[in-house]
Amino acid sequence: MVTYVGIPALDGNTWPLRWYSEPTTTAPYVDAGALLATLAA
Repeated sequence: MVTYVGIPALDGNTWPLRWYSEPTTTAPYVDAGALLATLAA
């Protein structure tokens, strides 16, 4: 099985992708553990 998770650019036209919660300086990256748990569910 192949899975693709699209990640939008920080700016510019990335339709249909968009940030639900934009990265900030205090939380700049995806929580890998949360992503893995979601994909494994």
